Amino acid sequence: MFLGMRPPSELLDTISQLAELDQTIRKGAVRQLVSKQEELADEEINTYVIERLISGCSSARAAVRLGYTTAMGSILASDVGKSWDLEKILAVANKKMDLEEKTVGSGHAIGHYLILVVYAQSRKLKETEATRLVEHSKKVRDAAPSLAFSQTHLLCNLAAKLKDSVFQKSVLPAVEMYLEGINSQYTPENIYLALRLRNSIPAIVAKYAKFVKKDGSCQFSNDHYSKLLAALKRCDCSTLQTFLPLLIKTAVESSQFEQIYLNVLEPWALSSNETKVFDRILNIVTQYFEFGGDSKSVVVVFTKEVLNRMETATRGKKQFRLMSKKVKLRNSLLYTNRKPGFEKAIRKFRDKLASESECSVVFVLSIYAIELDSRLVLKLSL
Repeated sequence: MFLGMRPPSELLDTISQLAELDQTIRKGAVRQLVSKQEELADEEINTYVIERLISGCSSARAAVRLGYTTAMGSILASDVGKSWDLEKILAVANKKMDLEEKTVGSGHAIGHYLILVVYAQSRKLKETEATRLVEHSKKVRDAAPSLAFSQTHLLCNLAAKLKDSVFQKSVLPAVEMYLEGINSQYTPENIYLALRLRNSIPAIVAKYAKFVKKDGSCQFSNDHYSKLLAALKRCDCSTLQTFLPLLIKTAVESSQFEQIYLNVLEPWALSSNETKVFDRILNIVTQYFEFGGDSKSVVVVFTKEVLNRMETATRGKKQFRLMSKKVKLRNSLLYTNRKPGFEKAIRKFRDKLASESECSVVFVLSIYAIELDSRLVLKLSL
């Protein structure tokens, strides 16, 4: 709490700009605030600013969380932030954002989580701090189960950041506790944890996740597919953005993309309405190429069922125009990431389509018709 005179109006204006939706203004405010090292060296002003930034982490207004967390991380990493250790920050957080308060939904829990992330990113963590971070993250997860995946992501980031000796004592016990759950049920959290850490602690992950070998490689079997599919279907929109790319990357690296696609990815993609099916399939193809997938093998994605569903999604001029915009964006990436043999693979794909229903052939070829002109530019017949 600010006990002296009112902070300079210029400082208050800068803090207000941290909430702007315009990222140019917001980033400029962060730079301007951090540059005020002389003002922030004043104990009362320093306390006022940090406490205001901490309390703002629970606000859903405009871009408050984005601006405030960025500013707080920058200040904590500077000379004027050195006096703020984790215990001091959590004391303020507990006072201003009570995790037991139910009337604010998950707002306070989100604020606590963001503070943990900011502190972990801005400091070289000691063993005691890492242990405290993990302990507090468990409390946040208990207070807001919807943040379970976020907490898992934090644990994975800590594993990548910490020295092995610190990780073993501070983070590994929590990691093993969550990995044990794989024996009873596959969840987005424990699957993500296993896939993220399989290369750094392969022997430990393999102890719990049967699809991971002791060398860190993956080998999925028929017993795993239905469980992976169930976990994928449990992902919400935000979780999916992180979970799905890792699953596709793992499938490509383990040379099991075809099996994972047919048994997990396609059933998931087809479990939604036609518009989402279209978007999901294109997203899978895009990420397949991003992770180095062989262009000759991408044809596995376009099964007869997928082609029929995609065709249904574009019936009517309005739907076709909507879908064509998405396709053009996806194809620009596909062409950019093409490899030797890409054009030959597309011709092979066309031949495959000839055996499918005529309407599906017309529809998909209108999307994926790839002709290279003298400038080697991808042309679409949409």
